[in-house]
Amino acid sequence: MSLAAAIVAVGIATGAFLFVSPFVWSRHSRDSSRGEEPSQIDSTVGETQSPGRLRRLLDAAGFVQVASGAFVGLSLVVSLVAFGVVFLLSPVVILAVCAGLIGAGAPAVFLLGRRRRRERMRAGLWPDVADTLISHLRAGKGIVEAVSALAESAPTSIGRAAEAFAQRTAVSGNVTECLRALKAEWADPAGDRIVEALCVTRDVGGTRLTAVLRELSRSLRQELALRREIDARQSWIRVAAGIGAAAPWVVIVLLSMRPEAATAYGSAAGATLVFGGLSLSIAAYQLMIRIGRLHPERRWFA
Repeated sequence: MSLAAAIVAVGIATGAFLFVSPFVWSRHSRDSSRGEEPSQIDSTVGETQSPGRLRRLLDAAGFVQVASGAFVGLSLVVSLVAFGVVFLLSPVVILAVCAGLIGAGAPAVFLLGRRRRRERMRAGLWPDVADTLISHLRAGKGIVEAVSALAESAPTSIGRAAEAFAQRTAVSGNVTECLRALKAEWADPAGDRIVEALCVTRDVGGTRLTAVLRELSRSLRQELALRREIDARQSWIRVAAGIGAAAPWVVIVLLSMRPEAATAYGSAAGATLVFGGLSLSIAAYQLMIRIGRLHPERRWFA
């Protein structure tokens, strides 16, 4: 009976995945057929309505084309699959329920990790942005022309904001306000420092802008190397947290395959013990992740 129920659960999860998958990729295909970038479409939508927390997380993780409802459906599918797999291995329903709860949160954990990786990758681009500005300024270009040229040489997340800056300056002519709008779009501590250096030179004047940008590029590289070294040394804490949180549950699933253990875990006291252990595992994992996490730099010039 348990095998049949597990097969039914896995079948339901597979059907739900096939049902949800067209909604996950249909928006991206519609955007591609019109020849527009998903990020441009999402920015247009964001002007009329404030995005929710899940929407912002999806955008920051690089899944602009995925709808929030589709992601919720995908989380439900993963939950059902985890429930079916554990129920297939163990006849204890409470363990399958715990696996379903963990499976429901697994996509969100994946998004958080992907967002952190993209933030670290983006942080490594700012020294090159400063060097590019220096090369354009040395070539005789002004501040507006140098920043606008980033639209062609910088990556999409930085170059798209530079392209919008060029369009705004062509329309309004207020360079200082356009630079502050650029700072808001970049929304990065290193980008804030670059824009502030440009604003000060624009408003006050001076001939040391290239020297300031060169020193800023050097300090950004040193800071980036230091943060990477600290992050590498603290990575063992995250690995230990994952192993420490997962190992007891592997043992519990193996023990539950024995009839006497399955009977014990299936009782009310056993269910309380399993739920209590799940709560403690999640709390301990979060605590270890917070200990090993390197806090991001604050935006002092925001």
